[in-house]
Amino acid sequence: MPLRKPHISPFTALIVGAILLGIGVAWLVMHTLQSREAAAAAALRARLEKNRVQVVVPTRNLKPGSIADSADMAARSVPHDVIYPQTLTAATWGNYSGRVLTRPVYKGRPLLSTDFGPVAKRSFAGELAPGERALTIDVSGINSIANLIVPGNRIDLMLLAKGPQGTEELPLLRHIRVLATGHNTTPVAYATIHGAPAHITRYGSITLAVTPQQTAKLALAAQVGQIRVALIPQHHPASGPLPTLLKDDLFGTPAGPQGVASPPMVQYIIGSPGRNKVSELPESMPMQTPTSTASPQSRVIAREQQELSTLTHLVHAATPTAGVPSDHSTAELPKGYP
Repeated sequence: MPLRKPHISPFTALIVGAILLGIGVAWLVMHTLQSREAAAAAALRARLEKNRVQVVVPTRNLKPGSIADSADMAARSVPHDVIYPQTLTAATWGNYSGRVLTRPVYKGRPLLSTDFGPVAKRSFAGELAPGERALTIDVSGINSIANLIVPGNRIDLMLLAKGPQGTEELPLLRHIRVLATGHNTTPVAYATIHGAPAHITRYGSITLAVTPQQTAKLALAAQVGQIRVALIPQHHPASGPLPTLLKDDLFGTPAGPQGVASPPMVQYIIGSPGRNKVSELPESMPMQTPTSTASPQSRVIAREQQELSTLTHLVHAATPTAGVPSDHSTAELPKGYP
């Protein structure tokens, strides 16, 4: 027996189609509204986040002396225009993590940089370049250019010591950088009043940046003699080296066997038999330099007069006071003279 096909009326089909179409339209409308809502919310969050910043807040109260650890901190987003310049943000927290608090902080309140102690300075060794050494030498007011040397200056060092030919000046080191003057490691800005420094920091030592070889040389030189300091011009540092100088070079005369010039001597025998005195005078006695207008004859006369005056002085020194005749008496010749 053949099956009968169900009979669906056109009205029923129309109603079913309308319902399905309404469901599709409703889903499409809801999807569109949700997408627009999500886009609007994202745009709003972006605008809000643009003017907000992540600050660091404690999750519990902390007392002074506590260590600021990341386990006790959290990030909170707040408007940028309501925080202080000293407020710690998530970007700057790494510089303060692990440091000691010097003020009490409270749960939920943003941390400030003033809640911590001052930042410890790096070690003085950080001022040295690779391969350099720091060496301190004693200085006086004179040997420190009247305490006007400041960190960053360049100096030359000289050594004053006794050598085989007497006192010598030897150039020791050149273009040495000054690291510190006393305990000061930063250049001092001098405010001048009428051209004179208004404030000068006194110190008794300077610390220099030297190589290992210069360190040994300078330490040994301090035991051998006296070290003197010469300041190098700031804008023209490429000056020539210091010369080596002997003490006798100051007077322009060559040194003798003991470092002192010795002119040839002439012996004079003055006195009477049994009371002779032997004296020595330089072969050429110094005399006043005549003027350029004096004649050769006058210069010879002046020289003879000076030599005669010197000889007369020696005669008076060799004759006893009691035996010197007065100006109005005649000197008696000793017995035995013809």
